[in-house]
Amino acid sequence: MYIIMNKKSILLIISVILITTVKVNAQDSEANGIWTSIGINKDITKYWSAGIEAEYRTLGFTAERERTSFQIASDYEILKNLKIGIGYSLMSVYDDYKFSNDSIRVHYQDRNRFYGQLNYRLKFGNFSLSFRERAQLTYKDESDRINAAGIKNTNRINPDLIWRNRFKLQYSKKKLAFSPYISFESYFMMNDPEIIRIYNNDLTSFNETSSYFNKMRYAAGIEYKINKKHAVELYGILSSERAVEEVKVSGPNYLRLGDWVQSPVIGIGYSFIF
Repeated sequence: MYIIMNKKSILLIISVILITTVKVNAQDSEANGIWTSIGINKDITKYWSAGIEAEYRTLGFTAERERTSFQIASDYEILKNLKIGIGYSLMSVYDDYKFSNDSIRVHYQDRNRFYGQLNYRLKFGNFSLSFRERAQLTYKDESDRINAAGIKNTNRINPDLIWRNRFKLQYSKKKLAFSPYISFESYFMMNDPEIIRIYNNDLTSFNETSSYFNKMRYAAGIEYKINKKHAVELYGILSSERAVEEVKVSGPNYLRLGDWVQSPVIGIGYSFIF
């Protein structure tokens, strides 16, 4: 009876996600997307583990590819409930941009990402609260950013250094295959090479900085353990982002942070533990 109920629950969750995808698809927003991943994890010792993961992201709710990536990572428990980790990702990312002569080129840009992190986990009853601090450095390959006239368009920030902070609250119970969670993550740009203006709400005053929050992610999901070796995860993310935009005025032009833009993401992942 327990297994039958679990299967019914899985079908219900998948149905809800499919319905949500169809509704969001009608908006035809390229900022949205579907994320899928497959991962393999291995406990090398009691304290040390490693894993690899392949990920595919769509450009909006279409069949077009926005990103593919391959990641290798490892973490080590240095103290009880405190882990230190490192990782590397090789990514191919959709990249479109406009040259100074107004010609537009679209291609997929290779990127190399490195990160180091600390993760601390607190348990109270059937709940756990984890805090993850991650420093992320991304190098972008600009060798293909040359048009027919030989003009090269470089990324404004390369490499970019992001500080990510994540808080995750999860419920789990022995003999219960489902484990729901909610999380919040912030992205803090640390090395913008230019001075950016951050205005107050009525745009009457501003501060100037080279570091700022540029992304927030609010997530809710559920992990399901099929057995000791196989698990799946279903989740939804509301991503809130703002980009730097150029403002043209009568005097010298300046850069400022644009308005926050929200976009939803639907994700599904599979992991194998051995």
